[in-house]
Amino acid sequence: MELSFRDAVWEDAEFLLSLRNDPSVWPHCIQARPVGRREHLEWFKDVLRRDDVRIFILFQDRISIGQVRYDLKQEGAYVSISLCADHQGQGFGVQALKLTGQKIFSLANVTALKALIKENNKGSLRCFKNAGFCRIDRERNGNEYFMIMELRKAS
Repeated sequence: MELSFRDAVWEDAEFLLSLRNDPSVWPHCIQARPVGRREHLEWFKDVLRRDDVRIFILFQDRISIGQVRYDLKQEGAYVSISLCADHQGQGFGVQALKLTGQKIFSLANVTALKALIKENNKGSLRCFKNAGFCRIDRERNGNEYFMIMELRKAS
């Protein structure tokens, strides 16, 4: 169950679109809807130019199985993760959060990782908890509730 990762590149656009629109993934996104190809490609082109977003492609045995995205903010990095349906619930998410989290923490100004997770997304809540994140707050957005989970950099 060895997991590896690398920075996303333009050639990952189609994989990321298919992952984003996977019916096991998009209902758990903050914007819970499928995304069109043109919209996705414009978004991804912009993301690749930015210094405040890092997307890592996850691999098991050279096969792309998911992604972890970090939005770097002054107060820390916001993290989101998605795995292909046939790799969910097997511990890959926990491993991915730990591995990529170490990389993000190596950036001098990142002292905390935060995640906004839908309250009904029990799998993600369990994954983040198993990766060391703690619940710090709960917030409402429209008619949905989100848990705010955080992992602080070890001193």
